[in-house]
Amino acid sequence: MKEKKRYILAQADGLAADEKALKTAAYDAVFEWLGDKGTSVARVQFIRAEPGSIRFWLKCSTSGLEDVVAALALKRFFDGKDVALRVIKVAGSVPRLPGAVKAAKAKRSA
Repeated sequence: MKEKKRYILAQADGLAADEKALKTAAYDAVFEWLGDKGTSVARVQFIRAEPGSIRFWLKCSTSGLEDVVAALALKRFFDGKDVALRVIKVAGSVPRLPGAVKAAKAKRSA
C-alpha cells in the first residue's frame, strides 16, 4: 500500500537565499534531532528551494510529520549563525502550498 506523505513549506530566517545552505540546514536539523534511524523512518526529503528566497519545501511521511516539525523548530544555530527554521504550512499535496502554482507556471514557461 502506498504511504501517505505530507509536504512542508518552511523558511530559514538568518540564512542567505542559497539552495545548498537551506538544504544543508534542513537536513542538519532533522538528523540532529531524530538521528539516522528516525530520519529514515520519517522519510524526510528536500524537494526544492524557491529561487531567490529563504523558503524551501520538504516531504515526509505522515507518521514522522510531528517529529520533523519539532526538529525544524529546535534548530537554533547553523555555521556559527543564529537561525530560525519556521514552518509556514503543511499540506497533503504540493499544489496546496503557497507559491506552488506560481513556481510550476514559471518552470513550464522557462
